[in-house]
Amino acid sequence: MPIYEYTCAACDTRFSRFFRSQHAASSGSACSHCGAEGAKRAISAFLVHQTLKTQIDNIDPAFEKQIDAAMQPHLASDPLNRIDLSFGGSKG
Repeated sequence: MPIYEYTCAACDTRFSRFFRSQHAASSGSACSHCGAEGAKRAISAFLVHQTLKTQIDNIDPAFEKQIDAAMQPHLASDPLNRIDLSFGGSKG
């Protein structure tokens, strides 16, 4: 069930139209603004879905460095950084 974009030759209005099949879309469309027949199909943008893992994998490493630099002053105030998690006791 595609949604196609059209441009009207008479009034130069761009509009979208939903069709139940690709065959129905090939018959053309009337302008939703002025009603003129013969609107031409326009090239439209499309969306590519990415999983969260793919989005994380595509993060720019420079951005990660900026985040680390911005968080550096706050690391000392983080309670988890003040806890001694060495469970092995001192050998000596």
